[in-house]
Amino acid sequence: MRSRGRKHIKILHIDDEVNQLDFTKMFLEEIDEDVEVESHLDPEDALKILNESNSVDCIISDYKMLSMDGIRLAEKVREKSTVPFILYTGHGSEEIAERAFEAGIDDYLRKEIDPSHYQVLAKRVRHNVEKHRAEQLYRKVVEESHEGIIISKGSSILYTNRAFTELYGVNSKDQVLKLDLEDLMADQFGDSRNLLDKFTCEDDTSKIFEANLKTVHGEIIPIEVSISKTTFKGEETYLCIVRDINRRKEIQERFNLVLKPEKVARS
Repeated sequence: MRSRGRKHIKILHIDDEVNQLDFTKMFLEEIDEDVEVESHLDPEDALKILNESNSVDCIISDYKMLSMDGIRLAEKVREKSTVPFILYTGHGSEEIAERAFEAGIDDYLRKEIDPSHYQVLAKRVRHNVEKHRAEQLYRKVVEESHEGIIISKGSSILYTNRAFTELYGVNSKDQVLKLDLEDLMADQFGDSRNLLDKFTCEDDTSKIFEANLKTVHGEIIPIEVSISKTTFKGEETYLCIVRDINRRKEIQERFNLVLKPEKVARS
């Protein structure tokens, strides 16, 4: 019987030792009743399963295997999926750990004989899966937002959503990611230092200001920018929500024109 409020987790476990596969499956499924472990001896099986299905929530892989080591498997997995990947090995070292994280793994854990160690592995699995699910949900919300969103670090643009791409006037996000913040702003901040001051803020604070966006076609669009700190791919970055306020500006100008004769008449 599964726990209320906890989602099912399907784990793909790769190891070329049958006993290790059997023990890991037995302990993990006993520790967490919401977990299902599918065991495979061949790393190629993991790649085949990922090609055929998106039902896998986490991969646990040994490092030292005959046909393909765990780091090479992680590299191949990252070519097609962001699924959490835990390197679970008895042949660990700082060098192996460093190479593994460079290959895109999410976590690294040394094997231990003590059965209680599987409690640690179970917690690592759930932590990484829940973190990944939260990131996927966040990305979905951001991508489907009607407001333009960019994530920046320094003057570099690391991410943009579809709404901002359309506002800028291009079809491909890659066309925006090639640019710097200076390319988007219509020279209203003077030098780059002033620009970067605008596009940063302190911890636990946000900043809102108005600016002008220069589109790919040279059109100048008045925008409102809301800045706050966020974390993107493990780096401290800034989330910039960009709103087109052209319509608001037009209404404000018309309102001012209506009020102007009244002010003149009163003076």
